[in-house]
Amino acid sequence: MSEPPASIMMVDLPQGGLWQEGYTVHKGHTPESLNYATVAAADSGLIPSQNTLQDHWKRAIKLIRDAHIDITLLPYPEELLSLSPPDYDGIFIRDVGMFAGGKWVKARFSVPERQLEADVFARLIHETFQVDIIDLPPDAYLECGEIFFVDTPNGSYYFGGLGRSNKAGHNAMLDIIKPDHIFLLESKGFHLDTTCAPLIDASGHLVAFMYAPELFSVESKKHLSMLDVPLIELLPEDTCGIADNLGTMAVNGLSLPGIFINAEPFKTPGVEKKISSLGVTRSSSPLPYFHHAGGSYHCLTNEVRL
Repeated sequence: MSEPPASIMMVDLPQGGLWQEGYTVHKGHTPESLNYATVAAADSGLIPSQNTLQDHWKRAIKLIRDAHIDITLLPYPEELLSLSPPDYDGIFIRDVGMFAGGKWVKARFSVPERQLEADVFARLIHETFQVDIIDLPPDAYLECGEIFFVDTPNGSYYFGGLGRSNKAGHNAMLDIIKPDHIFLLESKGFHLDTTCAPLIDASGHLVAFMYAPELFSVESKKHLSMLDVPLIELLPEDTCGIADNLGTMAVNGLSLPGIFINAEPFKTPGVEKKISSLGVTRSSSPLPYFHHAGGSYHCLTNEVRL
């Protein structure tokens, strides 16, 4: 078993900033895969204040580094910026792939407009970390905002979402990492990490799983009830929300041993105390303009497992 990762990678802001021409609306292969946050932002004609966005970004980087987490900052790819309109969703490095078995598994997007992100970052990660790239089979769709992989002293856990990914995509990843416990889940979130999150204590054990039951199918809730750690139920307000009733994305946090970093306090009564009682320290700094694109700390980070 590998040690819990203390190193992540992120994508640096491009010089001109992000979403200068507004937010792009994406949808995958299921009705639930529509990102309603971007719909709301596009409908309102929202253009971020670049000074405020950059300030929030700097504070987020400081928060992560203050938690003694090493960050490899990748440059924003020119190939994405040169598109018309530019592809700013490449800031969400979580989606484009995942380290597995000392290699990089490249995502295959069910949103075809975003596939270039996976291709470009695969080349950049190969050059940066000197790792081989694994391509998924043609019928396999896998966007890695749909994955939580927690490797603990008592076994490994894989949580996979079926919003913008399919079983073929998850099966391809499962064949590589061979986890001990597998949970494939159907939710109303476009990515699984907008609906739930694991909590890990300082010794690397999975100690709880936070989720909003209203966003999950009956079968998925039954499956999660078999998990061997406590389930912490959240209100939809702490997630992406349901349809156009948007939430705060508080659940979309970077979860590492003893740490949960997110952008908003939880609105569900008692959750903050439960997190603290499990030996997990929650810290936060706001990221509202990233929320409008449907992402937060989990989306903006990706564990380096070599």
